[in-house]
Amino acid sequence: MLHTAARTKNDEVIWLIVDAAEGPALAVERLRLAALNATATVRADFSGLTVRSDRVTAIHPAGGMTPPEVVRFPASPALGVTARCCRLLGPSRLDEELVECRHRLDALDAETIAADRAAAGALAVRAATALMTAAGSRSLLHTDHAQRLAREALFTAVYALRPASRDALLAALGAA
Repeated sequence: MLHTAARTKNDEVIWLIVDAAEGPALAVERLRLAALNATATVRADFSGLTVRSDRVTAIHPAGGMTPPEVVRFPASPALGVTARCCRLLGPSRLDEELVECRHRLDALDAETIAADRAAAGALAVRAATALMTAAGSRSLLHTDHAQRLAREALFTAVYALRPASRDALLAALGAA
């Protein structure tokens, strides 16, 4: 199964679930990622795909604001990476930041969701950096949890970024 979006003839964005089976209506190219490569991420090209109405998950105007719940979803892996880093680090201020970040995201505030999503990615990167620092040079070993979590944190910070989340993350990182 695949959750994807398309633009309709009426200039709406429709989110839907499709069967992830290659055929005349779906061609895929496997992508090799720096992290989470086991996800078997692909570039998918659709052509003439028909989808049943019960597979539609959301519809909203194109160019309008993306619903907060759609923007919230990609922040979940960042929270998971942060939580794992926190468990490996032991008690720290990052635990409280994780709880606060999760609460802000769960509020689904349309005015802040993009910045909250960016904050989740930035928190994952900081938590992974703290874990690598605590582990020291062994964190550079391919077999160490810290290096894997650092790659995953970078992945979760940038995948599925929307323009508003990208701008907020760049600002949080001091690059905007």
